[in-house]
Amino acid sequence: VDTTNKVTWTFAGYDKEKIVVGKGRQTFLGSWVPTPNPEYVFKSSKAGGPLPQSILGMLPKDEASYKVGDTIVAKQPAVESVVEEEKDYVWTFKGYDQKNATYNGKRVTFTGIWEVTPRPHHVSYTFVSVTSGVDLPKFIQKKAPK
Repeated sequence: VDTTNKVTWTFAGYDKEKIVVGKGRQTFLGSWVPTPNPEYVFKSSKAGGPLPQSILGMLPKDEASYKVGDTIVAKQPAVESVVEEEKDYVWTFKGYDQKNATYNGKRVTFTGIWEVTPRPHHVSYTFVSVTSGVDLPKFIQKKAPK
């Protein structure tokens, strides 16, 4: 943890795997990258259920720098209800496993849960006479399912 720059650094690797000894001065260049904090993960409320790409594409990004002891508040997704037309489902964001976390120098992860339900469809019934010019009596029309 780099408390001066408020970043956790992770070693990414060297610029080459091996060198030939005896050919002058050789140098390995090691690269480090800042570890983004916090990390956001989305999961389905149904264990192991896959989420559509339209939801995974909404994972929040947090570019802020935090120092040890800071409180990080989970960022909400851009929308909290997504219609999956292909499967006729509605996905609803139910919240994160934690609303906020205290940064302690290690990666903070917020896990958001999405619940899937079949998209509601409303059906109505109307009874009509098949005989042109003859209306159905009201007592028959009232027998239509509700």
